[in-house]
Amino acid sequence: VTVRMTGNLNVGAIVNRGTWIWDDSTQTASTQYLCTGNFVMEDNGVFTMNVATNRAFIYIKDNDARDPMGGYRALAGIHTPNVSRAGFPKLEIAGRQLPRTWSLLARRARINDTSIYVIHNVADMGWKVGDRIAISPTAPGNNAQDAQAFWISAVSGHRIDLATDEPLNTPAQASQVRRAGSFFSTSQH
Repeated sequence: VTVRMTGNLNVGAIVNRGTWIWDDSTQTASTQYLCTGNFVMEDNGVFTMNVATNRAFIYIKDNDARDPMGGYRALAGIHTPNVSRAGFPKLEIAGRQLPRTWSLLARRARINDTSIYVIHNVADMGWKVGDRIAISPTAPGNNAQDAQAFWISAVSGHRIDLATDEPLNTPAQASQVRRAGSFFSTSQH
């Protein structure tokens, strides 16, 4: 069976033993998502994703879906040895090339800021309006739960304007700024 990802999909879990294709030729909208608790390729299952011109997201949601081998919230290929039909699953994920996927703040970010300044030129990093970034405080005492995600609403040189209804809520001095993957995000829905 071959599945072509031509629209949004929101399901509890997926086990794929066939071929799953999601690329610029199959995606019909400028933004498309796949939302699932688990997405597991088994046996000879193949997942090929290469969306370079549009926005494509895989959300691995927290819905208590559990794969016996992959566990909770998995995007995985699982080979089952000693099963006659078992082959080797394959996941191929690619997209728009990015020369840099992270930077550091050039200026201290303060609570309620809606713009940040990074040490690298935003355009040279390949980041653009509509990309999603995460700001992670790196000061002692902070952890991953202190990170915030934002959509980029404008870029100019080293400045990034944040499209948000919720401004920065944690002061950040030596923070790392990462461009969130075009493909992976997590959701608590």
